[in-house]
Amino acid sequence: MIYVDRSVVSHPEVFYSNEIAIARRRLEEFYTRTRESRAQEKYTRPFEPELRNKFLKALREVFNGKCAYCESSVPLDIAKSEYDHFRPKNGARGLEKEFSNDHYWWLTYEWNNLYYCCPNCNQYKSSWFPVDGPRAEIGAGYADIISQEVSLLIDPCNDRPEDHLTYNDWGEIDFLTVKGTTTIELLKLNRTDLVQARKKVLEELKDQWILFLSLFSNASQNMVQINRITQIWGDIFNNPESNRPYLGIQRQMLTKWLKEKEIHDYLFNRDFKVFLDTEIKKGEPINFSVSEIEKFANKIELTPEAKERINEELKLDDIRHIYVEKIELKNFKCFTHLLLDFRHNSGIEESKIKNANPRTEPWVLFLGENGVGKSSLLKALAIGLTGKEYLAELGITGKEILKHGATEGLIRIHLVGAIRPIEVHFTRSEITSTVYQPVVNILAYNSIRLKPKIGKMVPEKNEFYGAKVRNLFDYTSSLIDADNWLATLNKDVFDRAALTLKDLMLLDQNDVIEIEEYQAILRRGDEKFYIDELSDGYKSIFYLAVDIMATLAGENVTFDLAEGMVLIDEIGTHLHPRWRMEVVGRLRKAFPKIKFVVTTHEPLCLRGLVAGEAVVLTKNEDKEIIALSDLPDPSELRIDQILTSDFFGLKSTIDPETEKLFDEYYAILALDDQDRTDEQKRRILELSALIPRIKHLGDNLREELAYYVIDELLAKKTREKGLKIKEDLKAQAVKQVASIWNTIEGKTNIQ
Repeated sequence: MIYVDRSVVSHPEVFYSNEIAIARRRLEEFYTRTRESRAQEKYTRPFEPELRNKFLKALREVFNGKCAYCESSVPLDIAKSEYDHFRPKNGARGLEKEFSNDHYWWLTYEWNNLYYCCPNCNQYKSSWFPVDGPRAEIGAGYADIISQEVSLLIDPCNDRPEDHLTYNDWGEIDFLTVKGTTTIELLKLNRTDLVQARKKVLEELKDQWILFLSLFSNASQNMVQINRITQIWGDIFNNPESNRPYLGIQRQMLTKWLKEKEIHDYLFNRDFKVFLDTEIKKGEPINFSVSEIEKFANKIELTPEAKERINEELKLDDIRHIYVEKIELKNFKCFTHLLLDFRHNSGIEESKIKNANPRTEPWVLFLGENGVGKSSLLKALAIGLTGKEYLAELGITGKEILKHGATEGLIRIHLVGAIRPIEVHFTRSEITSTVYQPVVNILAYNSIRLKPKIGKMVPEKNEFYGAKVRNLFDYTSSLIDADNWLATLNKDVFDRAALTLKDLMLLDQNDVIEIEEYQAILRRGDEKFYIDELSDGYKSIFYLAVDIMATLAGENVTFDLAEGMVLIDEIGTHLHPRWRMEVVGRLRKAFPKIKFVVTTHEPLCLRGLVAGEAVVLTKNEDKEIIALSDLPDPSELRIDQILTSDFFGLKSTIDPETEKLFDEYYAILALDDQDRTDEQKRRILELSALIPRIKHLGDNLREELAYYVIDELLAKKTREKGLKIKEDLKAQAVKQVASIWNTIEGKTNIQ
């Protein structure tokens, strides 16, 4: 992170326009209503695209095309929608479970509050905005807020990031202040891809430094090369328009190296003019300012004791702002070894996520036949993330999870920005975990999710300390009593819950959810409906959502901002087909910041997913379970196409008896003509007459011949490598079909 001077770009004219004035009035009209009158409503009108496009170019110019927080270059194809309100517009969240629903809506259209931002930093920052002391008064001017409010996040436009952050030789970032550690943790500035990118840039700079030292030993003979290198350094230190990524680490390390080799004073006392000669192009002087460079000199690093005191004071671990990067299993249940990377589906284009406003957490959905470990994967995540204290309460033993024939096993979970992974080691006699308590808010549900029944099924304990997963391991642990929980809520929490339920059930803004005689009702004008009278699909999702909300209510935020991980086995169980198609989209809309990891057998449940969110578990030739994630985008496929794609692997969706005829037909067709017996040639003619749509699959002779060629190529591919069509086969089919068509057209015009 580096300091960015916003004054280099003038205030965009759009913020003085009538369109923005109208947008501000709409916003004010909503928020100046009494809180009670808007308790079950939220302001959902987006930043109008035509207005957004008018300021994004200027915003990109201010930040030189780089993320304000991590300095990564933001490609133009995603820059169209990626920006951040530094002070969040839909409610601000602090570190001690404090939440202000009305901060900072009035800064929605404030130019100085808009920052260029990459998708990952946008995702992690979310609504987090902790402060030291009181928040600014509602409606306070921007200048007053900056002078009065003490943010615990580094503001790259009003702070000097180098006063709060330091780097090491491996590309990792460390803190010098309370503000520094809060920023690193909330924005995950030590996430793996970011550390690797900084390290790569640093290695290139180090090579340049080594070359410079070699040249400097005989400076008079190497003037031209030395000048070229120092020009690059001038760009790193002093160019406010530099689009080089990761300048923060380069400035600090270069200053450190210059000081270590005692070249620093020599160069800077001469302002680098010792190297200016006639070979330097005019208009490109090396303009190093000593005072500017000194800003990046190493600060005094904190002692381990000082760091520990800061961490104890802030208790950042308690906010459970955790994201899973990957999971590795060894000898766990049916898995010999499996590595799953969750990072491949982050950064999905906002425009591709249906029913998602704002941007939602990527989902993970596991598909596969029975016996390939879909449910086991959910249990591995639950065991790994809950900690040894909760595992002891669950009573899980090593012999329950150790693969048959193995002596020891391992669950290893890597977290975004964490130095060390979580590890759970187990043998037949014991389980040990490297974490004591849950590291993330985690909930997990079995395929059987029932309401409480006196004496038979009771919910898990009411107190929530980060984990509630018993139902996944024991279906007799029920969901909570939804009506009872809703009936006992105070007005503020009830309205937050009702707002989420309205999103989930796609209700109108004017619809109201209430409690009447300890039962939840929906009121629409003069009509009222009891939730228990609604369809089973509505009730199933309603009770699941209430259980999630009841568990996370202690986070004290609106539920669309609640963070955590929810595991659901067989998400489509007992749902009507329409609900199976809508369940992902609706849960995604109601809980956009929660990471859902689910399993299903239902193709309809893939509706609402996008590319990278589905994983197929299958067995390879050695009968070992593997994961396939390079799959098509399910949002672009019809349901029948989903069934015959790699998601489900069906050859077709026709009835089994007809498919047997197809199999026989393809088996004979796979043979070269000279290898077919007379009986087989006769049988092909019979099958062509018997199989529906084979003989006259096309509408004319041209199409019928084309389908025959395709059938023959497909059959031969099946004989060689199975039914998975490669690009070379597609190309071959096109070539042969085109050849036939050209031959036909050359001889006669057959239609």
